[in-house]
Amino acid sequence: GIQHAPFSDQYLSLFPSNRQWVERITPDILLVIGNKAKDQFIKYGSPINRVMVGGALRMSGFTKKQQTKFKVPIKNPRQQSYSILVTCPLEKNQAIEIASKSALSIMHINNIKMVINFHPLSEQSLINAVKSALNDIIKINNIVYSDQSVSSLLENVDLLIYNSSSTVFNAIHNRIPTLYVGPENGLDLNKFFPKKRAVCRNVKDIQVAIKAVIGRNTKSENLIDEKESLLVSYFSEPNKVLFKTLICD
Repeated sequence: GIQHAPFSDQYLSLFPSNRQWVERITPDILLVIGNKAKDQFIKYGSPINRVMVGGALRMSGFTKKQQTKFKVPIKNPRQQSYSILVTCPLEKNQAIEIASKSALSIMHINNIKMVINFHPLSEQSLINAVKSALNDIIKINNIVYSDQSVSSLLENVDLLIYNSSSTVFNAIHNRIPTLYVGPENGLDLNKFFPKKRAVCRNVKDIQVAIKAVIGRNTKSENLIDEKESLLVSYFSEPNKVLFKTLICD
């Protein structure tokens, strides 16, 4: 079996149970994307000798450092425009919650453009529900909707707001500040979980975080460096020798 993307500790259904391992209804060998994932599986009962780091096939290259994509800071932030990307999950209520909170958070902040992005597999009913919810609570023209790929949207983004999306790793790899918005009632499904992590749950928290990005300083740069340094624990380059050995055997 091959893991193709990171997932939260709260996704307990994705970890094989002890009984499944004993009855051998699991893969003979489980190839995971990095050391962090290996530790996750072992923590929840997977045998050490049946979990191996095969590397990230879908997210290879994330361990290589990027050049900064930060805009050059200026003395007066009010004269500069900023773009925020919000990535919606596939669950409708969660999508409505993060989109609504994010939209409300920029009502009284100047020079902000917000892009609400939908997962490629989102049903039209989810997209319609998000748009309807926002139309009911807020009337501003600096919010747009997009189904473009996140990789293309990140080229012109100053901040990523997410909850359960793997897009956090794309943003960190591109040295873009990220903001996790957790649900007020529900499980935290953040797939990126450093030891020190901030969780926003309400509009005011998001406003404070956005203003911190607009007025970014050395502390902000250091936080980006810290997050980027953690990618090597989440992702390893594909182990071609291991794959070849397993295929030949």
